[in-house]
Amino acid sequence: IEEHKAAYDSLIFVTYLYYTTAVGMLVCPEKSILVPTAHDEYCIYFPLYRETFKRPKGIVYLTESEKRFVEKTFENQDIPHVVAGSGIDIPEKVDTEQILKKYAINDEYIIYVGRVDKGKCCDELFAYFLKYKKENPSKLKLMVVGKVMMDVPNNTDIRYLGFIDEEDKYGLMAGARALVLPSKYESLSLSVLESMALGVPVLVNGECQVLKEHCLKSQGGHAYETYQEFVDFLKEILMEKDKREKIGADGKEVCGD
Repeated sequence: IEEHKAAYDSLIFVTYLYYTTAVGMLVCPEKSILVPTAHDEYCIYFPLYRETFKRPKGIVYLTESEKRFVEKTFENQDIPHVVAGSGIDIPEKVDTEQILKKYAINDEYIIYVGRVDKGKCCDELFAYFLKYKKENPSKLKLMVVGKVMMDVPNNTDIRYLGFIDEEDKYGLMAGARALVLPSKYESLSLSVLESMALGVPVLVNGECQVLKEHCLKSQGGHAYETYQEFVDFLKEILMEKDKREKIGADGKEVCGD
């Protein structure tokens, strides 16, 4: 960057967390645009990051929630900024029936898409789901898509599909009764927006303000903060078809365009 900075009009740094941003941006802050993808996590309070958030030429936020959090934390309202959101690219046609045959899925299911990690609160999701199944016996399954990075329950009601291609992912998401995202720390979540765009309700962790606001603004899902709320919202989506379809249609109206 030091050697070539004169050749560029702007330098765009994506994600505040990494060395290339935290150190690289300070080489030429007067040309630097920061896309922080910030959320409330322990490392954002390291003293080093005060410079990262107070010196760029401009900041691009993904959500209003992110903007409020950053400005409260760093008091950097004077820096030019915009809330840009993020695009999603949903295929025009999704062949859910074919994908379900491919994976031999015959029962209704909910789905998690993302890194399977305790940092994403997947341990809580598994515990909630298995407790729900014990209290409410049914054929409902939990499909898990993504790299497994933790010890996971060995239970026939949970299927770990690992990495799958995009076509299969969208087909499985479209066929789900709901997508569940238990993470407390998200700056946007493409999987939530993709599910909404497909007309699929979402259940998200209400401790994450970004995810909670997705649901409040779109009415395309529910934000839970307790096990009982998780159960109540899940039962509504599973058992009340009209409400499920209304929730899905509301989310699609906001995200589908």
